[in-house]
Amino acid sequence: MTIRMHFSMDDLARVRLAKGPEPMWEVLLSLHKLRDRDGAFVFDEWRRRVRAHLPAKDSWLLRLAPPHGYSPDFLTPAAGGVDLDQALENVLVTPRRRLRADLGKLAIRQPLDGMALAVADGHAEALRQLGTTIRDYFRVGLAQYWQRISAAIHA
Repeated sequence: MTIRMHFSMDDLARVRLAKGPEPMWEVLLSLHKLRDRDGAFVFDEWRRRVRAHLPAKDSWLLRLAPPHGYSPDFLTPAAGGVDLDQALENVLVTPRRRLRADLGKLAIRQPLDGMALAVADGHAEALRQLGTTIRDYFRVGLAQYWQRISAAIHA
């Protein structure tokens, strides 16, 4: 599939580039990559390492980010953040109605489990656990590559 986008001069004048990698976008896209089979030569070793070190209790995070189709928009807030702490804070203050709407869209394609339902309801403990789970995933899946990711984006 090819997507073609046409920008006017006004559109181009409004384009802004990120100052660095957006942690939540890197989390989301890496979760997609963890579950698909594309790029085996480049990603299979990383996939094996992450799967081996990701705690089983954190596997519910994978279901929030299916490799194809919709992923909840609240996971990549517009405010973003150049570091994980700021980015997570922006995710965790998402209004309940937005959590419910985003996870409702996801539920159309796949049933939600207990933790995702609790996040959709905005339960404080579920949101705290979401933050902890994302932080654990970042540590296992992205932290050791963060300098390379940053360098590639800055280049």
